[in-house]
Amino acid sequence: MSPQQSKQLGALVRRRRLKLGIGMRELARRVNIDSRMMQRVEAGELRRPTAKLLQSLADALRLPGEDMLAVAGFSPDALPSLRTYFRTKYDLSEEAVAELDHYLQQLRERYRRDQ
Repeated sequence: MSPQQSKQLGALVRRRRLKLGIGMRELARRVNIDSRMMQRVEAGELRRPTAKLLQSLADALRLPGEDMLAVAGFSPDALPSLRTYFRTKYDLSEEAVAELDHYLQQLRERYRRDQ
């Protein structure tokens, strides 16, 4: 992540935290990191956040995870597949993931961008 992206991420986290009225220590507790790490995030000093940390921040701040990942410079190629994501995030069975994958394929066909 570039220094500029780190600063943008820190500013986003701080703005959203203040908008929601959450203290820095409380946000750190919610995402399971220490308050010093949260200070580093908001100061734009964190150079290599994990996708898991970014998703935890997004959840705690009620933001789409994709937005947080994009601000941090994660490319779509660096993200896990939808099957892996849904199985991990929502603890879904293989059958449920397959059904969800089928449904997403149908949506993709219905809303293709080139139509």
